[in-house]
Amino acid sequence: MRRLLVALSLLLAPLWSAPCSAQARSQLGPLCTTEATPADQMVDACSKIIALKVFKGEQLATVYFWRAVGWNKKGDYARVIADTTEAIRLRPSQAVYSLRGSAYYDKGDYDIAIADFDDALKLGPPDGIMFHNRGNAWRGKGDYAKAIADYDMSIKADPRSAFSFQNRGIAKGALGDLDGALSDINQAIRLDPTLPQPLINRTAIWRAKNDLDRAIADGSEAIRLAKEKPPVNIMTPPNSVLISAYTHRALAYEAKGDYARAKNDYNATLAIVASDAGSKANQATAKVRLSLVTDPAVPIPRDAPAPSGQQQTTPTQQQGNAAPAPSPVPATPGKRMALVIGNGAYAHVKALPNPPNDARAPSPRACVTSASLYRRASISTAPRCRR
Repeated sequence: MRRLLVALSLLLAPLWSAPCSAQARSQLGPLCTTEATPADQMVDACSKIIALKVFKGEQLATVYFWRAVGWNKKGDYARVIADTTEAIRLRPSQAVYSLRGSAYYDKGDYDIAIADFDDALKLGPPDGIMFHNRGNAWRGKGDYAKAIADYDMSIKADPRSAFSFQNRGIAKGALGDLDGALSDINQAIRLDPTLPQPLINRTAIWRAKNDLDRAIADGSEAIRLAKEKPPVNIMTPPNSVLISAYTHRALAYEAKGDYARAKNDYNATLAIVASDAGSKANQATAKVRLSLVTDPAVPIPRDAPAPSGQQQTTPTQQQGNAAPAPSPVPATPGKRMALVIGNGAYAHVKALPNPPNDARAPSPRACVTSASLYRRASISTAPRCRR
């Protein structure tokens, strides 16, 4: 990133002649290319640089890349795709393909996301984050075996990747291996106890095991963590973690027969603005479950929701782990992690029409990280992803 800032400063220096505007213009580069810059300011600064029409080729591609980062922070995936597509036209790079793949993932376009991650892997040395991101997309498609294979590669490259362990656990749970899922998610929690996403996904496993008190405890702690320190990673869809956490805890309350608290959590889920496909799936689940909990004419199941078929754990499938939905495990966040597990097989209530599509995860929302990924885009430090 510092290389990019220096380049922008040198190239724009001749344009800073007017005394009244010199200071403002000198701030455009840092505002556009600093990960911590608020989304609106980042987009505005990058747009002004583009409007100057003084850059071309790789330098202009870098500016489009960073504006796409700003759009991604806002959850505006259509604009992320537009800007990264222009950056690819100007100068293809691993970082840009990965960011565009993440946006397609958050929109639920898994096949296109996989194609972008494939292209990213072709443009440079194999990278654990690329495998992780592609694993999320395979998981979104329901191809859990391929997802696990990619997570294995990611963990081999970075044994301390909490999100890779978490997402591999989600995929294992979807295949019915709840013990394997619990082992991986526990490892994710050990690696980073401050992350709410693994707790959200463990909530789904406890529900599947009918250990509802533990499910509620994990869901409550995840909500506390998400509120105390909201995810700042650009690869985590806005609000996806909190939506996922409320959805998971609500399902646990409902399974326990505590319908008043379940109703409160479903309402909390629906009151939050959702931007990604996983979060919208979780809200769809919350809306259906709320109607069942609210309508006195509809018998409510007293047993814990069971995963539908073997598919049961995938916190954000669209992103690969961002917000829960009802199939495997509520979907999560990572980018985009929470899943709602068990809407397909209640004992006394008609099964939901499409449990698989309801599951979305909140964690590894395809991310772009690692300095190596950004070198090709003239950036030495890349935005951290929310894997």
